[in-house]
Amino acid sequence: MIKIVRAQKKQADVVAQILGEAFSDDPVTKWISPNVRWMHSYFCVLYKHFFLPYGEVYLTQDASGAALWLPPQRTMRQFPVLRSIEILGGIFSTSGASAALRSMMTAVYFDFHHIKEPHYYLHAIGVRKKRTENGLGTRLIQEVLTRCDHESVPAYLENTNVRNMAFYQRVGFKVIRNIKFPGQGPELWLMLRRPAKNKIHVGAI
Repeated sequence: MIKIVRAQKKQADVVAQILGEAFSDDPVTKWISPNVRWMHSYFCVLYKHFFLPYGEVYLTQDASGAALWLPPQRTMRQFPVLRSIEILGGIFSTSGASAALRSMMTAVYFDFHHIKEPHYYLHAIGVRKKRTENGLGTRLIQEVLTRCDHESVPAYLENTNVRNMAFYQRVGFKVIRNIKFPGQGPELWLMLRRPAKNKIHVGAI
């Protein structure tokens, strides 16, 4: 059985590769820009300068899956402004001004609708495409959901792909709001999981 470990600073590139691959066909990602090269820089900056210091980044030992979490009382609003500019600059350089603008719009939507009560926040979880049938996604997410149950704290995420709905529902998340981006933009499902006493059964994803 592959072990789940907390990621280290030196693993920024591999985490960015995993998540970039996992989100390469995500509707919101492709709406921001069909040129998905911007995601590698995006995840590297987030990982090194925001998520890693809080110690809630998880990686499979064989580097096939990764998850970025924030603990209660920490929000994306606390992300350093200079790093936000760095991310936007990377998107602009690879995909142009319109993509950078859509990225900003996405961040505003996420922030505006974010729940207020203390919670563990799952910003991103992904498994390499060749490993999606081995239950790694469930094992990755279970690392924190088990703690949510123990601490009686909810978990929250923004689901940007309808294909992931069954996976999140299987581990206890429920849709609390559905959002549509302007024009021909994609949909977004805000999902919340209340703490439960029952154990999560490992499934396949």
